[in-house]
Amino acid sequence: MVYSRANLLALLLLVLVSPLIGLAQETEELDYPKVNERTEYYVTMQEWSKLLKLGREAIDQGVEFPALYERMGIAAYATAEYYTAIKFMKKVLAKNDFS
Repeated sequence: MVYSRANLLALLLLVLVSPLIGLAQETEELDYPKVNERTEYYVTMQEWSKLLKLGREAIDQGVEFPALYERMGIAAYATAEYYTAIKFMKKVLAKNDFS
């Protein structure tokens, strides 16, 4: 098999760049203080899409608390995702057992 110089260079670049792509895709480790502070800021600034994205990432990492679901419900409502807003608000009620 004969490889051209361009093919070898492309292969070399692929091998060298592939690990860097994986590092860029890693998500930040989230905890309660980070999520609480950022989502509160996003509500204040009305950055609804950022709030929803961060909230979903936090939930995927196991960071859940009633205020997060409430803020996500507000953000979903503000972006006209009414069914999603209802789902989040139901979780707020479930996590705040008032009985």
